[in-house]
Amino acid sequence: MPTACRSAVVKFGGSAITVKSEPLTVNWEALDSLSEQASRYVASGGRLVVVHGGGSFGHYMVEKLRAERGGLGPLEVAEVQRSMATLSLAVVSSLVGRGVPAVVHPPHTFCAGETCDYSPVRRDLDAGLVPVTYGDGVLAGGRAIIISGDRLAAQIASFVGADCLVYASDVPGVLGPDGRPLRSVRPGDPIAELGVRGSDVTGGMRYKLREAASSTSRLVRIVHWRDVLRALQGEEVGTQVLP
Repeated sequence: MPTACRSAVVKFGGSAITVKSEPLTVNWEALDSLSEQASRYVASGGRLVVVHGGGSFGHYMVEKLRAERGGLGPLEVAEVQRSMATLSLAVVSSLVGRGVPAVVHPPHTFCAGETCDYSPVRRDLDAGLVPVTYGDGVLAGGRAIIISGDRLAAQIASFVGADCLVYASDVPGVLGPDGRPLRSVRPGDPIAELGVRGSDVTGGMRYKLREAASSTSRLVRIVHWRDVLRALQGEEVGTQVLP
C-alpha cells in the first residue's frame, strides 16, 4: 500500500502556472488544476504549504530590468516584488476559490538577504491555514538578492517537518539523457540538457535537484502538474529525488 503524505510542501513551478514564453501571462488551466488538487488534499486532512515560482513574471522581470538598466537597485527590486505579488494574488485567488484557506507570506517580509525566518509560516500552518510564499527579490545592504522558490520549498519542508516535498513542473519528471523520465535521480546523475523556454534566472533543473535533495522530507518528487495529488497520495509518479 502506498504511504500517503500527512504534511507536504508543494512547489507550483513557474513553468506550470505561467506561460513562460509570454510575459506576465498566467496558465490558468494548470493553476486551477493545482488548486483543485490542493483542495482535495487539504480536505482529506493534509497539512500544506504552497511555494510558487516566478515563470513569466519574476524571471522575466529580472532579465528585462537587468538588460534595460544594467542591474537591480531598490526601484528594480520593488518592480520585481510587484510582479511576483501580482502572480501570488492569482495563486491565492485560485486556491481560496476552491475552499483552501491560503494566506500570503511575501519573502521580503521574513528573509534578510538569503537568511530567512520561517516561524511565521509554521505559525499559520499550525493554525490550520495554508501558507503561500514564492521566489522573490529582496534588498540587503543595498544589494539585490534573488531568492529561489526551489530553495524556499526545500528549506520550509525541513523547517516545518513536512513528510513530502513535491515540485510541480510542466514535464513528467526529470528526464534522462535519452529523453525519458527517470524513476529516481541524485543531483550528480546525468540528465537531459533541456533548452530554457522563456526566462530562468535561478539555475534550471540541476539547481532544483540540488535544492530538492537537501530537504529532510522522507519523500521528494518532481512531477507533472497534473500528478501532484497522486504523488501526495503516495503513488510512484514522476521522479523521486534521492539525497
